[in-house]
Amino acid sequence: MSKAMKFEIYRTSDCCIENPPCEGARLVRAGSAIHSAVYEIEIETLEQLLELMQAVESPIIIMGNYDEPTIEIYDDYRE
Repeated sequence: MSKAMKFEIYRTSDCCIENPPCEGARLVRAGSAIHSAVYEIEIETLEQLLELMQAVESPIIIMGNYDEPTIEIYDDYRE
């Protein structure tokens, strides 16, 4: 039995995180004037990760470490 990994997830194009970044993402913390909203997604397998990439039709960037992994849906340019 595999254990799902939880990732924070956001879109490059939505810097204020006003909308869910993709299907399956759930709101963990609502946004405020100071902090952005935080969405999370659970991924159990490499196949699910590849399906996510195909579903969002953009490259994804995985950052962070094992304790705080983050997925960025790279759908816009940033420096």
